[in-house]
Amino acid sequence: MNSPKSPELLLKNTKSEIYQSSNNIKKYLLKFGEFKNIREAKSILGIDNGNEVYELLLKGWNEFVFAENKIRMNKYDLEVKKYNAELKKYNEEQAKKLLEEVNKKARAVVKQKKEKKEQKVKKVKKSIIPLKTYYETNVMVVNEDDSLYETLKKLLGKNLTITIYNEKGGNIVTTRNETIPDNNKEYINWWKSTGVWIIWKNSEENIYNEYPDAVIYIYEADKKINSNKIKQYFKEGNVNCLLKPIFNWAEDCKENSKSASSKSRYNAILKRLTEISNEIGDNGVSETEMIRITNDAQIDISIENPIIVGDDKYIVETKSNKKPLKHFIMRNTKFNHVEHNEFLYLNNIEDVTREELYEIKNKLEKENIYYEFKRDLTGYTSINTLEKTWRISNKFMELINEMEIEEGLNECYIDDIDDNELSCFVKMGTHYNATIDFDMNRDDAKHMDMVSAYASYLNCDFYEGFLGKITDWRKTNKIEGVGLYQITNLKLGVFVTELNDKMKIYFNNNIYPSCELKWLEANDCSFDIVYGCWGVKPVDFDMEEYGFLFEKYDGVKGYAKYVGMCDSHRLTTKFSCYGDEALANTLGTCSYFKNNEITIAYPKKHNYHFGHFTAFILAYQRIQMLEQLLYMDYDNLIRVCVDGIYYRGDEIFNYGFVEKTKMTFNNIAGDSYVSNIIDEDEIGIDWDCGEYKKCYTEGGVAYKRELYIGEGGNGKTHKNLTDKGLIRTLYIAPSWKLAEKKRQEYGVDVEVWYNILTIDPAKWGKIKRRYNVFVIDEVSMMTEQNKVDIFEKFDNVKLIFCGDIGFQAALFNTSNEPVIEITKKDFDIVYEEKVNYRYKCEKLKKIIAYVRDMIYWGRPDLEINNYVKNNCINKTNEYVKQNYTINDMILSRSHIVKDMYTEMFKDMKKWYVTKNTRLFKNGQIIIGDEPDTTCEIRHSYTIHSIQGETAEHKLFINMEKTYNARLLYTAISRARKLEQIILIV
Repeated sequence: MNSPKSPELLLKNTKSEIYQSSNNIKKYLLKFGEFKNIREAKSILGIDNGNEVYELLLKGWNEFVFAENKIRMNKYDLEVKKYNAELKKYNEEQAKKLLEEVNKKARAVVKQKKEKKEQKVKKVKKSIIPLKTYYETNVMVVNEDDSLYETLKKLLGKNLTITIYNEKGGNIVTTRNETIPDNNKEYINWWKSTGVWIIWKNSEENIYNEYPDAVIYIYEADKKINSNKIKQYFKEGNVNCLLKPIFNWAEDCKENSKSASSKSRYNAILKRLTEISNEIGDNGVSETEMIRITNDAQIDISIENPIIVGDDKYIVETKSNKKPLKHFIMRNTKFNHVEHNEFLYLNNIEDVTREELYEIKNKLEKENIYYEFKRDLTGYTSINTLEKTWRISNKFMELINEMEIEEGLNECYIDDIDDNELSCFVKMGTHYNATIDFDMNRDDAKHMDMVSAYASYLNCDFYEGFLGKITDWRKTNKIEGVGLYQITNLKLGVFVTELNDKMKIYFNNNIYPSCELKWLEANDCSFDIVYGCWGVKPVDFDMEEYGFLFEKYDGVKGYAKYVGMCDSHRLTTKFSCYGDEALANTLGTCSYFKNNEITIAYPKKHNYHFGHFTAFILAYQRIQMLEQLLYMDYDNLIRVCVDGIYYRGDEIFNYGFVEKTKMTFNNIAGDSYVSNIIDEDEIGIDWDCGEYKKCYTEGGVAYKRELYIGEGGNGKTHKNLTDKGLIRTLYIAPSWKLAEKKRQEYGVDVEVWYNILTIDPAKWGKIKRRYNVFVIDEVSMMTEQNKVDIFEKFDNVKLIFCGDIGFQAALFNTSNEPVIEITKKDFDIVYEEKVNYRYKCEKLKKIIAYVRDMIYWGRPDLEINNYVKNNCINKTNEYVKQNYTINDMILSRSHIVKDMYTEMFKDMKKWYVTKNTRLFKNGQIIIGDEPDTTCEIRHSYTIHSIQGETAEHKLFINMEKTYNARLLYTAISRARKLEQIILIV
């Protein structure tokens, strides 16, 4: 008798699967009904409306698929029974013997593991004790009978420090400060995403695998200092600590002075310093005395906080009433004591190992040298003195940075601060896969585990890449592309309903990655989408191309470390130093004090993360898990633990799972397989994002290159700069003058064309990393090659071009080489805006419309010039001289004419900025006092330089020669009313 064939072949290549893989649903519906075309179907069915025909066919198709699945599963069940009977008949005795041998070994392994587990659990429970030997302070007492999960659960709302200490090695394995959530629901989510990793490295390995003698110490976090500023009198040391470096400086200057006057100056300073020192005596220098010292010695003094954080840098700062000869920066390293900070230690950095860092720490303490430091979960990571910084070299992060640059991942980050609501949306769609129990009887358990779960996403049948640079976040009713979407009106299919009842993953008002929603649709589920965020280009890369990701770092695989790192949302930074409580009280920021250690925690200005990458990694792992579970007998399930399945009986597993003899049940199980689930009956959030906008073609191709055309003043730029649905928008103008005006008007970040057209990758690469959407204005002056260059460089950025192509002033070509003006070719969509918001005069509207028609039909420049002259006020330069006011605008074609008007009105203070600075931009016009920048008096401007602006006062246009029609049109279209326009003829 031959070995029986597996019935698994029955589960492949069904009609329903072929149908679901089709992109042309209507075609297959007609084929299903055996109609040649829609006309034949309407005729035979007697239905006039084509949509009704398809609805009827779809209903029949759904009934067919359901019946087919039912028949298939019944047939599969029969074949399984037949297969088992044949297998038993095939070699019953041999199978029985083999089974007995396997069970014997399995029972021995289970017994051994059970005993080992009981010993380990007992050790874990007993190891949670106060750290009396490590910190000489009163600490909380933890019940030895509690598990870590239950112990922390009793401490809701507490700030705790949790230290794992390796007693055998005498070193700290990890120390972390955690704020325990203040309610049970948030605590469960915190445990699944964060707390469990205090002990566990992954689903199978915990801290005791590497450190069997580890002991867990839990104690309340440091005492919070309510900073009450205390007066200090700087005096510590044999010579006054504040005056000493000032005396040394004055003596040195006196010795090195080359002139008698200089020597006399420093002699006088030394004399006054001596007088002050004698008056102070042992009392120390007060803040009042510091003011006297700065004026008498003609110096500035700044006393830094013990730890430099954020903008709150100085405790005391006094300035000379004259130009200072020197600026002294002191560090308040002890109460009533300062040390002169002469070094820019941040520029003097040395990379060292952690062992070397601890040797440096011990040496500094032995020599009583002040230092500050930072920690991670393992221990010290950097030490700063007033002269130097030592930090731990991090090869893993160096490799990660190289990988992110190579794959473009470093361009996809969003910010918890600047993109706060979007960041919350992404976090709500990031569901960590956890542990859920189905049967507490585990005697006959088997264990299968997913291979490299976080790195196996390419094996997922629903793999579509990752959401990369987010360009849109808005209301929508469909999947616009690879992204995250909030759903409601969820209706689960028959098979998914049963599975979801066990796993508790899918509910209304929750947010899920698009790949997971497509998996639901493929399994006969439906839902309505209400919000979504997506981009114009998904990220697609293979982790297996980066071998370092599969190595272990601190006991954790690199890919798992990276996935967790991408979803880091720590919004505070901490620095520490040693000092007493009096020194801690001098700090004006949030500080903590314990055992002579001062820690300052302050909010970050930015926290960039790639949490949407983590969301997709978890979703791909989850889909593969659910695909496996769908084909299993749920009665056989014992536990699902992240990427592992504990079961009994005989089950067939996909290639993504391998057998594991190691079985641990120490992970804390929850009520749901995933974290971060909103209760179904909770009201959905009304997100502050963009309104619906069609962003994709019917074929599912993203609108990544949009063109807005139409006459000036019709809101092309305004519409895009006020669209809340566009993420990290950058406005880009041909000139800094126009860019600065839009920055002030809309509060947006701005740039100029030059910096995106440059061949210097350092310049345009920085812009690409920072921004997701470009609104590029006045593109009628752009060349076709400029457009192509931008398309090629910024392939993952949504590009929105705005301009009046073919009508506004054309590109200004200074070279002898011919150039092609920008065309509408290769844009995904062209919007034509027709409502004008600039013109407040019907006469001007008619003139503008007629001039546009003449330009469109190619009428001669002279004809258009004469038409404009005949319909506008004509005056001479004498009229300009008598009627021009400083807020008016004069446009001219040549520099000679421009300079003539500047000379004419040279006594009127109207400044033209000629150089970019932090406060002023090239081309900016300042009326009034001369600004503190490079500038010149100017009263006339070229038409190219004012393109995109609106004239609010009189608009003088010098008509010395025949104007190019488009140049003249640009000039007159700056006005709001016809009466503003005065032609100088």
